[in-house]
Amino acid sequence: AEQYRRKEFLTILREYGVPNHGNHHINSVSAELSALVSRHQLFTGVAVKSRRDISGLGAIAGVDFKPFKSRIILKQSNDEYLQYIDRRYVAYAGIFKDMIISAKTGINSWVLTFTGKAAYKFGNIYPGSNLKPEHKLAFIPSVSLSFEIPSFTFSVATDFMKSEVYKSGPLWFRAGISYNYYPEKVKSRGKVIRWL
Repeated sequence: AEQYRRKEFLTILREYGVPNHGNHHINSVSAELSALVSRHQLFTGVAVKSRRDISGLGAIAGVDFKPFKSRIILKQSNDEYLQYIDRRYVAYAGIFKDMIISAKTGINSWVLTFTGKAAYKFGNIYPGSNLKPEHKLAFIPSVSLSFEIPSFTFSVATDFMKSEVYKSGPLWFRAGISYNYYPEKVKSRGKVIRWL
């Protein structure tokens, strides 16, 4: 009942004295792979999420990074633009809230998620110079739409992250896939049928 957020079932179970041992525990853990893109930049990302299913509240931690070096343009003034070869990273941690918007079967569901992440942005020195991307803290809000099945989640999202790269951001688009693990999921041992 907790996994599928059927609060009405939880109320009935409590009325009949069924103990709720996992009420304050994490119900699901997910590992996510994603791609994050803006007009002139591409990142890949890995993240780990944990969630208490009955409330939809959870925590996330991860890192986005450029899988290969790319050319970027930095605006110095109205008449001066500099081009560099760039490779940078964004490490983050935050909290999120899931809201089920459609669940016809109680197993497969569409979920709307609001996330707030504290991030640290950093990168390597630009080749041929002594400059590097500014290392700084940032707040990244995002909203995503995902389709959940028991073991996997497919999602698309929009992140709001400012960038000093010319004509890049602040809106970023992410597509990802997650593997979901349920630590407290009860699995039935198969019954062996002995044929005569």
